[in-house]
Amino acid sequence: MAGEGIECVVCAREVEGLVDSGDICSITRVIRLKEINKLIRCAPPIKEPDTREFDEILGNLSYQLKKIVEKEKIDIIHSHDIRTSLVLERVKEEVGTPFVATGHNTVAPANILSQLYRGEAVYSYLAMLSSFLKREKYDKLICVSNFSYEMYTRFGAPRSKTVVIYNGIDVEEFNPYIDGSTVRSKLGVSAETCLIFTPARIEYRKGFDTIFEALHRLASKGYDFKLLISPRLGSSYHRQAEGELVGLAKRLGLMDYITSATFNQRSMPEAYAASDIVCLMGYENFGYAVAEGMAMGRPVIGAKWSALPELIEHGSNGFLVEPGDPDQLAYYLSLLLRDRVLRERMGSVGRRIALERFNLADNIRRHVELYESLL
Repeated sequence: MAGEGIECVVCAREVEGLVDSGDICSITRVIRLKEINKLIRCAPPIKEPDTREFDEILGNLSYQLKKIVEKEKIDIIHSHDIRTSLVLERVKEEVGTPFVATGHNTVAPANILSQLYRGEAVYSYLAMLSSFLKREKYDKLICVSNFSYEMYTRFGAPRSKTVVIYNGIDVEEFNPYIDGSTVRSKLGVSAETCLIFTPARIEYRKGFDTIFEALHRLASKGYDFKLLISPRLGSSYHRQAEGELVGLAKRLGLMDYITSATFNQRSMPEAYAASDIVCLMGYENFGYAVAEGMAMGRPVIGAKWSALPELIEHGSNGFLVEPGDPDQLAYYLSLLLRDRVLRERMGSVGRRIALERFNLADNIRRHVELYESLL
């Protein structure tokens, strides 16, 4: 955005690896707000909200953001999470600033979402989301895939206010020519070992039960591989799910095959460069990890549902696997593990698709056009 002459003020939760103000560019500032962390931790689908606590946090945040909007003379307010959208719709009502929301949050029918979140506050989450969409306080709702568009409109978003803008990847920052040898060395992964990268917290909705079962099959056949998980173990908000899944990996005898590390946004390209295969079996509104892997020239494997079929062309830049099918996942992983030429060919196709369809420059252009239409 800054490259287009647009000054950006980013209000974000405090999180490890988040760049400080001044690290992005001269006209973009980052303001970290602890209240956003509190909002995320006390809201669905992570937990059933305490109504009093939830309303208090919403009120505090809306007051803080209203002051920022007025002080900075903000022309457009833009949220990227359903919980912060609940805050900004209050700000919109008070100051009248045009409000754009992007639907990054997972949306699915309750029976599917219950499987993904395993008994967490799914129904409260869907009610909260649907109520927000139907109130229509936003001026535009951006969906990050065609799949996302269908889900959000099904749950109440008016088609007249809803548009699709694919997430964008900085294809210069994420490129196939980066050297990943330093990361491999730090992880203790030899040049001969095939490194499978899954950039996702260990949660059921990311398909780790299927991944672990598939890797168990490969390990029993003597394949030489390591699974790299990022961020590191112990960083998930869904601690119970992470504990259960790590327990599964231990029972399957996989801990010697698993390594984990946290990479910030600047070091993430090196993590992809160190890897040979990118695997994401989650239910995704878009699938950033897959798109980044494609931009890095890596073959990708993903679940054959949600938005991933919009990114992965089966047999071309990677493989699509039936959700919850570890045998099929193990089969396609084995094809890539034993065939470097196939990995390189699929990676090249993926890079071309990323350049054509998921280029950050196109994403920025579409956003600028949308903002200008609201002013």
